[in-house]
Amino acid sequence: MNASTTKHITATVSFRSLPTSTIMNVPISTMEHVTSTVPFRSLSTSTRMNVPISTTEHVTSTVPFRSLPTSTIMNVPISTMEHVTSTVPFRSLSTSTRMGISISTNSVPIYSMNNTKSTVTLLTSTTTYALRTYAALEILTQRESSYRHILNSTTIFELKQPKFSDNLADFQIPYFYSLWKDSPSLLPRALSPGEHDTTMSLIDVFQRLCNEHHITFMMSDGTLLGSWRHHDIIPYDDDVDFLVQYSNRERLFQILNESATAEGINVAFALSKVLKITFNNTGKARHVTWNWPFIDIWFYRENSTHIWYNNMEYYTIEKTLIFPLVLRPLAAKWLPSPRRPYGYFKSMIKDKSKEGDFENYCKNEGYNHRKELLYPTTGAECKKLKPYYPFVERSCSKVLCTEWLKLGNKTLYALQVQK
Repeated sequence: MNASTTKHITATVSFRSLPTSTIMNVPISTMEHVTSTVPFRSLSTSTRMNVPISTTEHVTSTVPFRSLPTSTIMNVPISTMEHVTSTVPFRSLSTSTRMGISISTNSVPIYSMNNTKSTVTLLTSTTTYALRTYAALEILTQRESSYRHILNSTTIFELKQPKFSDNLADFQIPYFYSLWKDSPSLLPRALSPGEHDTTMSLIDVFQRLCNEHHITFMMSDGTLLGSWRHHDIIPYDDDVDFLVQYSNRERLFQILNESATAEGINVAFALSKVLKITFNNTGKARHVTWNWPFIDIWFYRENSTHIWYNNMEYYTIEKTLIFPLVLRPLAAKWLPSPRRPYGYFKSMIKDKSKEGDFENYCKNEGYNHRKELLYPTTGAECKKLKPYYPFVERSCSKVLCTEWLKLGNKTLYALQVQK
């Protein structure tokens, strides 16, 4: 679209932050002077912000904004004299992406995301904005400022395990996107920093709703293994699993559905046994009806001594390994966990010759949830991944364990937990 140079024209740049496609219409033309106001509302904090921009000959304007799980629409009136270059860096929490969008006066840029590579391409030019980068995102690493001293300190930062009655704000976990690495050949990362942060935002919504309505949940399966082995989502895993008591199944579904519009989420049962929670404005997972990233909610039944997954009675776990629940780290969050993860894992392994595998052998599950496709299961000795991904080393007494989270030879922090 060409800019005209005749009289005063006020143009509107309207765009919506979407996970799979962002369309931007940029009619721009000239006048002698411009003062434009960019109103926007951050849905997470219910704040509004006005950004005045003025110029005479050339404009380079930067408009940062934050969009939560529900989509944000932004109207930007811009006009100027000869030329406008507007750079709009933004982060959408629902998709956790941050894009630099260059707007020129001679085209209407249309952006589309390829979910298989997580790249955004400007269709009207040769410019490609890669989102799937493991370099630290500025917007995410800003959170690290209060923890930076930990990395340079000669003493080990010590964390305490909170109780459910504690204020979790007093037990903040240092988390460093700036330290993210990718294994060059073995078990590469499944999530970008933005996708990881999206998943954590989705967990925030789920945890808050469960707490408000007194529904107990706990980490399970690969998510629990990630907490136990990495204090994080397993680097090469791409979904999150929680367990909820079967008697709360319908009530939880109703609560999530009633909150869906306000929270910008979608809730659906898959194969009638697992509840999937996604943000509305993230991309579809290939041919299925749900979006990705997502949380899987599984349901368990119980008797006086054991719990078992619904429809999976052959996986029984002693209640003494589960209750009372404790809080364990997952990235920067404290989440409910079975009190003895090691015993939980052993109960889930029916082939006793492979009981030690989850400690020393790392493997993917042979499924890509982004594409909803099977692929060959691969694995490697965990020690070969330690230069690239954080791993927990632990030492236990009869009642307590000290867990050191280490990346290579660097200890990030130490955590003392109940055994």
